Amino acid sequence: MKWEYKTVNVMPKLKMTNKSFDKELKVIDQILAQAGQEGWELVSNTAYDWGTKFYLIFKRPIEE
Repeated sequence: MKWEYKTVNVMPKLKMTNKSFDKELKVIDQILAQAGQEGWELVSNTAYDWGTKFYLIFKRPIEE
């Protein structure tokens, strides 16, 4: 089976209140839900920039 991959860069605000943190989580939930509807499976997440930003890495089978 062959796979295709997709990487999404997530860059939350550095200074957040509880309310803005909840908003950021909802955005991430939306990203995950949309990717799932498109057939993508989350396989990894990688933090960078001192852990303040991260990549979501998805894969799905290539339709032949």
